[in-house]
Amino acid sequence: MDGDISDCGERRLGRMNTPCQSELRRCDFHMLLLCVAGNPLLGLDATFGTALAIGGLGAAQHSLFTWKVMSKRKIDTIQYKLFFRDLNAALKLAYVVRAIRLRWRDRFEELEEIELRLRTAWISKGFTEAEVKYNGLTDLSWDLRQLGWSERRNPNELYEESTSKLIEDSIKPISDLVFSGFDPGRYPFARRHRFADLVNSIDIERALSRSIEKLPLLGGDPKFRGEESSIPLDNFILLRRPIPVVPGAYQFSRSKDFLTPHIGILVELNMSAQDIEAAIDDFRYHIADAQSKNGIASDFTNSAIMEWAIGSTKTSNENSPVTVFTQIIPVLAGLQAYDTMVKIGGPQKRGSRADATKITAEFFREDDPRRDHHKIGQWLDIERRKIEKLASSLSPIMETA
Repeated sequence: MDGDISDCGERRLGRMNTPCQSELRRCDFHMLLLCVAGNPLLGLDATFGTALAIGGLGAAQHSLFTWKVMSKRKIDTIQYKLFFRDLNAALKLAYVVRAIRLRWRDRFEELEEIELRLRTAWISKGFTEAEVKYNGLTDLSWDLRQLGWSERRNPNELYEESTSKLIEDSIKPISDLVFSGFDPGRYPFARRHRFADLVNSIDIERALSRSIEKLPLLGGDPKFRGEESSIPLDNFILLRRPIPVVPGAYQFSRSKDFLTPHIGILVELNMSAQDIEAAIDDFRYHIADAQSKNGIASDFTNSAIMEWAIGSTKTSNENSPVTVFTQIIPVLAGLQAYDTMVKIGGPQKRGSRADATKITAEFFREDDPRRDHHKIGQWLDIERRKIEKLASSLSPIMETA
């Protein structure tokens, strides 16, 4: 399933349905990496401290960091930076998903039906529902269909041997069964998004609840332990970061006529400057990925993996839905109220807006000044206008989604 090797020794990581082609994309469990000080594979210097992250494929990331205390503490903490970047990435996709639902609900529901069939198929192979979710098995199926096996696999995917064997034995039969007759061209709005992310976008209800509970912890001081400080896992708000797809960018590797393997990137000449820069930025991780597979340790490997884990500052600041701390709750509560309004009948149903704001107000404690359905109604209206504006801007052929 790795794609074809041409006569000249060139090899492109391929999609299952289109050999020799594979869009570059980020690893969805960006914090699933084990970077231990002094690790001979990653070559981390012991003075860096330890960064440990635990997670599963397609699951929310679990992150725990310890580092040297600097002489001057910054206002924003590592747990805030990670949450802020992940939240903005997730919210951008959340608006896209809701806009797609307004314009092409039937096609989006087709994808949700496929997601349900994938989950059922994996359970029929002996996995529990919890195991399917934790191991991201439906994500794996989507990615192999959309991007290809080699593009999906990476050294950060850790399975027990028995689990890995069962996955390998099951993945192709499930794909053949569920994706029979599947036409990706019917869903052009997925051109820049993974199908897996579209059908598993941010859980707004959970994000709002966790934010109300834990936002004060994002700026809290770590507990001091000698020269190092640590942040309890409970101080993090864990979100799934979606993975953008860069159309027109392909991986390229070659070993013939070289003493060592080489890896490169091919880009279409008519790509926009923004896409070219995104593809090059994305490719930094794939170089580090290839180095680790070949047992090569370098400073570049370390920095590229950590950049990948933390996320691109440039990307996170481009048209961010949330730019300051005080916007987090209004945006999440507004989206929650919007979703509730849609669920109980939509804006056209009399009283749905008022009911939705009152239901959303229940997320807050009685003594919380944000427990104000009039204020939440204003937040709902703001988020609704964003979604409707995006939906109206989407091309009839869905190329801009």
